[in-house]
Amino acid sequence: MEYRPVCARVAGRERTFGNMCAARAAGARFLHPGECRPQSNRPDRPQICTREYRPVCARRGGSVRTFGNACSARAEGYRVLGPGAC
Repeated sequence: MEYRPVCARVAGRERTFGNMCAARAAGARFLHPGECRPQSNRPDRPQICTREYRPVCARRGGSVRTFGNACSARAEGYRVLGPGAC
């Protein structure tokens, strides 16, 4: 199998396929050559956080909550208000 990545849309989502043949086999619509770029209409959220304990107070909408660290707060979609427990 030749690896020549393409970005294609299938079931309303963009997905990177190994090549055009794999995209066609999945019934995907070709968008552009190369890997799909991350789509974001919201701030980037970390995917992996350390377990370092440095508590922060954070807010999302009307919810205020204490997290073990800023990374875990952002990963849940919260905005850090400041260091320490709420």
